[in-house]
Amino acid sequence: MIRGSIELSVNDRSEQKIILSPSEKFALVEDKKVLHVKSGRTPDVPKDITLTIQHIVPVRIGENEYIEETSWRDSQLVFQNESLEDLKPKLERWFNVKVNFEAEKAKSYRFTGVFKNETIEETLKAMQLIKPFNFKLKEHDVIIY
Repeated sequence: MIRGSIELSVNDRSEQKIILSPSEKFALVEDKKVLHVKSGRTPDVPKDITLTIQHIVPVRIGENEYIEETSWRDSQLVFQNESLEDLKPKLERWFNVKVNFEAEKAKSYRFTGVFKNETIEETLKAMQLIKPFNFKLKEHDVIIY
């Protein structure tokens, strides 16, 4: 359950307050590109940027629903219809690894999934059941080829 609310303001727009309620998320939108805001950091925002509030939509996988934005609280890595290239930063943070691509085609492969307590190797092996790619693990490096 998501509870509470927060008030946001962005750098030079301190007079423009944004109140987020449960099940809402904040995004900065510029030229159709969404810039994600990380906790504790306020990005430098151009004056022509649009501030938006979006509703959090649960991800339905099988019989279960997951909230991607808060799944980390339950030690779950959740993603829906994301390319492997878009998953790269999530995988790097989640598993404390550096992901490198040697196969350009693999970057566009799309995945939906929920992982809990799996290793990076187990996660990638599960993803290989969906799309054909190979990987090598070296210490904290993952090479996808």
